[in-house]
Amino acid sequence: NDYQIENVCVAGGTFYNAKLNNFILQHINGDFCVIPLAGDQGAAIGFYVHDCKKQFNFGTLCIGKRTLYDVEKTNSIKNVFILDSKNVKENAKLIAHDIANGMLVNIVNGNMEFGPRALCNTSTLFIPTTENTADNNTMNKRNEVMPCAPVMLKRNADLLFDANELNRVIGSDQFMICTHDYKREYSENYGGVMHKKTCIANTYTGRPQIIDNDSEHIIRYILEEVENMTDVKCLVNTSYNVHGHPIVFDTFEIIDNFKFQCQHSIKKNQRLYIIK
Repeated sequence: NDYQIENVCVAGGTFYNAKLNNFILQHINGDFCVIPLAGDQGAAIGFYVHDCKKQFNFGTLCIGKRTLYDVEKTNSIKNVFILDSKNVKENAKLIAHDIANGMLVNIVNGNMEFGPRALCNTSTLFIPTTENTADNNTMNKRNEVMPCAPVMLKRNADLLFDANELNRVIGSDQFMICTHDYKREYSENYGGVMHKKTCIANTYTGRPQIIDNDSEHIIRYILEEVENMTDVKCLVNTSYNVHGHPIVFDTFEIIDNFKFQCQHSIKKNQRLYIIK
């Protein structure tokens, strides 16, 4: 306010706080951008851009190398499926069918996410009901305080959130790093991704990952298929890991976490898809 700055770009570990980012967005008049790798990496990227005089490509943060050894042996485990990465649309239909029928679907797909967010390459996906979120918390030994984030197509984002606010966020909403207030009333159909705003009545927030309508990532086709089957406009995207464990990395961790889920699930309605 003192310097009459309208447009703000932030980097640094402080700005992994998605609610803080929303507070800044709501208190400026202009555009807002959070560097998706907001920790020390964000400062390093700033130096790169300054020194090399060219833009850093944030097309994807799924650049982490993953170790998948003996993965073929895992499909002998019940509800574990190995898919070929070449069949993106066919895979999406299989996965979407399970999600539409109430399954909690774990996906391990190609490279890992670089950074602290699960961006649909190492995620658990499901219809965003309060019941499904409670089931996911139970099988992963999490509690209801741990928020689940919505993933949605760009064409559906303004059905859930304020379009003007979304339009002022430059790039960052692809990376689940800023919350927004929902414009729709709370309902149990979307309650799994609607979180009460502290001390403010009838206000709920979500931390969306917004997918380009023409993206070639499998999540775009999953979202389209689920919407066609159920008319649901978003899914829960939460990290695939049991509470207290890191996001799954290699074959052992992938299966070890899945077996834990199977042992602790109430409904026994979880699936695991590994896309090679």
